[in-house]
Amino acid sequence: MKILITGGSGFIGTHLINRLLNDGHEIYNLDKIPSPALPDHRQKIIDILDIDINDSIFNDKDCIIHLAAMVSVPRSFDDPVNSFGNNTFLTIKILSAAKAHGIKKFIFSSSAAVYGSKEGTVAETDSAEPNSPYGLDKLVSEKYIQMYCQLWGIDYLILRFFNVYGVGQNPQYAGVITAFNIAAQKKEPLIIYGDGEQTRDFIGVQDICHHISKLIHKNINNEIFNLGTGQSISKNKTKTRHKPLLKTQKKSDHIFFKLYFSFFFCSMLKYGKKQAFNPQTRLDKIKKHQHNRRTS
Repeated sequence: MKILITGGSGFIGTHLINRLLNDGHEIYNLDKIPSPALPDHRQKIIDILDIDINDSIFNDKDCIIHLAAMVSVPRSFDDPVNSFGNNTFLTIKILSAAKAHGIKKFIFSSSAAVYGSKEGTVAETDSAEPNSPYGLDKLVSEKYIQMYCQLWGIDYLILRFFNVYGVGQNPQYAGVITAFNIAAQKKEPLIIYGDGEQTRDFIGVQDICHHISKLIHKNINNEIFNLGTGQSISKNKTKTRHKPLLKTQKKSDHIFFKLYFSFFFCSMLKYGKKQAFNPQTRLDKIKKHQHNRRTS
């Protein structure tokens, strides 16, 4: 299958390109930074907001996987215009390119941020009530995808990623797993937002890529799926898992608190009915992760 990935040079995109190449697909990348995994003729290096929807990079593709986005919730508060442009507007542009070129499958990386502040298990049928510009941008993007695909006969999958972590995550936009690991390696205080009892559903990037790989091969279309592990862990417990890395720190190290988000994790029941589900990445292996400077 000929697959175009937007944001293929980012954190998730880098892992996904390698996975799909190993699966035997013909992969193309649309990003402002080249991927070392692909030859130049399979890449379009440009600020994606500037791409012409009639560009030849869209020619003869079977599927678009749209990962490119501004991924930071805090930044979306500081610059909601940029968040809208790099999330909702960009999604509309890529959808328009899919329509113009007759591309028949569109896979979108959405986010658990569409749910806003929830407690307990969150299913796809629960109300989406985003409490950040980023979450709202993702939700509006989902609505555009559903409308476009219904009007123009494009099959879609909307994947609501929960807290993704793994090798290559940019510290600037890192979730708590990556942020804790980096701080521990530097012997710096671990910063917890809130009281530390907020729960998260952490999923390894390799598991995300595994799910996408399997969904591409299945005849599953026009669905929204949560992608997490279905298990929750508090930030305080996540900190405890880093204790071996912290033994050289002073006893007086500070934990800083700031109110941020709430208590929920994802239901994988809907996904499990369509596709076998068995997380491969374990949280107790997090201290092995190393990080570079690039993210999606």
